[in-house]
Amino acid sequence: MKHTSKRLIVFSGLLAACISVQGTVLDLTTGGASGFVGTAFFEQVNPQSTGTGILDPFLRLQANGTEHGYNTSAGPQPPFDAKGGVFTHDLLFGDLTRVIKDGTEYFEFLLDLNEINNDREKYISLESVQIWTGSTAAPSTESLATIGTIRYDMDNLFLGGASSSRIDLDASLNHGSGGGDMFAYIPTSLFAGVAATDNVYFYSAFSESDAGFEEWALIERLNPVPEPTTLAGGILLGALAAGHMVRRSRK
Repeated sequence: MKHTSKRLIVFSGLLAACISVQGTVLDLTTGGASGFVGTAFFEQVNPQSTGTGILDPFLRLQANGTEHGYNTSAGPQPPFDAKGGVFTHDLLFGDLTRVIKDGTEYFEFLLDLNEINNDREKYISLESVQIWTGSTAAPSTESLATIGTIRYDMDNLFLGGASSSRIDLDASLNHGSGGGDMFAYIPTSLFAGVAATDNVYFYSAFSESDAGFEEWALIERLNPVPEPTTLAGGILLGALAAGHMVRRSRK
């Protein structure tokens, strides 16, 4: 009970802060809209524009009004709204997808919205994204702050700031599940020193949610960005091969 109460205090305080203190408001209610919240880049995407790859959902949330929760294989997390089953599970740091945009390397996350498509209920707001890392799988009876290290916080509350941000979305821009509605790009530079076997705890909160569910997923790209050591090795091998060819031609 002590752990549950502490978790309630942490996240209830976070949601209250999201409502009472205003930071960045990013409007992604038009097709192709994009922008930054802190160092992270968010982009509305067209149906089925997620590119070549395999979708791997890791967090599914569903509740009316507000919904929030984080990924864990420990099962349902009352009072959080993460749904159990194969679509909510533990996540390893080494499984994250790396992409490069405008010369910056990011971790890529896909948000799929499934809200009622009418003029009143199609809008939903993303109130919080927090990404933590830790050495153990996330159980259902602990707050993330007691088991992990915060890496990115859209609201900047756990990173020493005092502002709150939100992203406004329109679920009617895309229809049905599985197509994707928004990409979140989190700079890889925020994760210095994290081991591939470390766990990633992805917390998300929404307001104005209705009957549908929201789902976060990775895209397992067929041609992922190589690790820096792999990339450096490839460049070195290429240079050695080129030098060998030059030496052969001179002979």
